[in-house]
Amino acid sequence: MNLEDLKDIWQAEAKILQIGHQIGEADVAAMLQKRGIGLLKRINRGIYIEVGLLALIYAIVMGAGPAPNQDKVVFWSYNIGSLLFFLWFYAYKHYLLNRVEITVTNVRDALGRLTRIMRTYMKIYTYTIFILFPVLTVGSLLYGALLAFAEDGKTLLDGSLKFWLVISGVAVLFAGFWILLTRWYVHVLYGKPYQKLLDLWQELESPE
Repeated sequence: MNLEDLKDIWQAEAKILQIGHQIGEADVAAMLQKRGIGLLKRINRGIYIEVGLLALIYAIVMGAGPAPNQDKVVFWSYNIGSLLFFLWFYAYKHYLLNRVEITVTNVRDALGRLTRIMRTYMKIYTYTIFILFPVLTVGSLLYGALLAFAEDGKTLLDGSLKFWLVISGVAVLFAGFWILLTRWYVHVLYGKPYQKLLDLWQELESPE
């Protein structure tokens, strides 16, 4: 076997190794693409469930109508305005996530974009749970008390110490209930797929 034969054998083996390496990378990219698409579908399912629950809650509230002593303009303006805001929120969230196209060639960048989008929305949920819910709870209770006092020609300043203690207790219990409930359902709908998406992205970013 001369030098030329050895050279041809070496080149053939190198070409086989290169093809095998390329096939291996393509298989990994295809697997990551499949996992990414699966996680995106789970997140989309969570969005659809949230919109369904939202529609059910607003159907009940708006179907019942305003209370006898409640301003109708305020009632309908608040409910219609908040409903439109929430629908925009979920529609825009769905749009941002699903405009990311996960392909074999861009799987790394696509998973990174999905992770960043979901991280932003998980922060929004956290701020909503621990800031907005307590504020809305207190505001709703005070508004209801204001209407009740107004019927007797009084203001909130006429409330006794017992009244304020009861209001404070109810506010804490009500806000605590909604915080725990919302944290639970956000975790059920988005917690697991988001964590898996984050783990997948961190795995891609790790040097090993």
